[in-house]
Amino acid sequence: MKERPEAPGAQNPTSGGPAGRRSHLVVQGDSLASIAQRELGDPNLWRVLAEMNDIDDPLIVVPGTSILVPSRHDAKAARRLANAEVA
Repeated sequence: MKERPEAPGAQNPTSGGPAGRRSHLVVQGDSLASIAQRELGDPNLWRVLAEMNDIDDPLIVVPGTSILVPSRHDAKAARRLANAEVA
């Protein structure tokens, strides 16, 4: 019988943790779709941004407002969940 050493665990407390949320400061000319494209790589994720930030009218995004942006993985998961609820 031989002892098999275990692989060392993550040393940094955030290693391997889920990606956190970021914030985006809205500037003149921004739309939820443009923010979703820039931050998440998919303009179709604008609904996730609207829901996460309690934005009722996605056409009105006030410059100077800070909005939360989820990780790309979380945004896509939220969209899949919303699509599943509709179906």
